[in-house]
Amino acid sequence: MKKIFFIFVILISYNRLNANHDFFNFLPYISPGIQIGYGKSFFVSYQLSAGLLQKDSPVITGATIGKRFYRKNNSWDSYNYYDLQFSLFSLVGIGFGKLYNSDYSFNKYKLWTGLFGLLSYDYLKLNISKEALKPNSNMKYNPNTGKLYLSSLKHNFGIFGVFPVFDYHLLF
Repeated sequence: MKKIFFIFVILISYNRLNANHDFFNFLPYISPGIQIGYGKSFFVSYQLSAGLLQKDSPVITGATIGKRFYRKNNSWDSYNYYDLQFSLFSLVGIGFGKLYNSDYSFNKYKLWTGLFGLLSYDYLKLNISKEALKPNSNMKYNPNTGKLYLSSLKHNFGIFGVFPVFDYHLLF
């Protein structure tokens, strides 16, 4: 989380510098977002992205931090996430990051398409450390088979609402 905070501070600092000088070729943006979706269960996410629009390039870069809640019986499982993302003309994009809580950590790979309303897919791959394989770890095992209970978060489909905020008049 400290790394992502550091990236955000650098992006925002660079954004302020860029906004005050016309000769820079980048425009900063911040974009809040909300997502609802379904994998093996219903989930809701909120996030904040920050990044740079390059005036003469179709590629947009950004960093995202967020929180996701999966419905589990009568409760919610909570996960934090962060990722780096790249999009083409803001119409299609790809991101790589991590989704985690105190029990599990996943590598997160996401794809999306759309402009302000995005259709998204993310794939979560469970990270298993040597520490997690110890008998007294927080990882949960099936007592009958001895196999690790994998969280059922692998494939997730969702709909995002985002609102990118930047100085639109500097774009042209």
